Amino acid sequence: MDGYAAAAADDPPLDVVGEVAPEDSPPEIDPGDAVRIATGAPLPPRADAVLKRENATVADGRLTTWDLAAGTSVHRQGTTAEADERLFAAGERLAPRHAALCRDVGLDTVPVRERFAVGIVATGSEIHGGRQPDRDSEFLANLVRRWGHDPAPPETVPDDPAAVRETIEGVVVDHDVVLTTGGTSVGAADHVSSVLADHDPVFAGVRLRPGRPVTAAVVD
Repeated sequence: MDGYAAAAADDPPLDVVGEVAPEDSPPEIDPGDAVRIATGAPLPPRADAVLKRENATVADGRLTTWDLAAGTSVHRQGTTAEADERLFAAGERLAPRHAALCRDVGLDTVPVRERFAVGIVATGSEIHGGRQPDRDSEFLANLVRRWGHDPAPPETVPDDPAAVRETIEGVVVDHDVVLTTGGTSVGAADHVSSVLADHDPVFAGVRLRPGRPVTAAVVD
């Protein structure tokens, strides 16, 4: 806050005896004195309030407007966060505000999890052959980005059991997570479920419509 700093208990007029910038050491002031102060500058030990510059009246080196409560426009050391206060939760996606907060409390580094490399495979001969647009893959890729991870360019595969298996098991090698579309229902052309069943299934189907055939598995 650019303005004038002094003790709230002092009565005007106050003598303006100096100026304090952010890089300065705070000067000592006597009762009845004030200093011009810049935003971010340290307060003199005796000062406990700051009057905004635009609200101040100064004549002949004397501040004639002064009627503030102690603590007005003052940011005290240690009030950004309390000892043992949780600044953010584990698993929370870091944003620019978190970086500013860490710097403010003296944290140079914080432990983080690596972003997932996410593969996307769209199944269906109609998609692979270009007869229908692959709408879902771009939707999934944007969700992955929103969640803070890295989607790979989507791949498509026809409704062929060997091709589905080869593609999924190949994409798994270079990615932490693989998202697939189609192929998990009970149709003759649905081959994703049979591939996942040969690995370590987590669940097959959920109580949700639409979306009932959702399937998950761990693939080593």
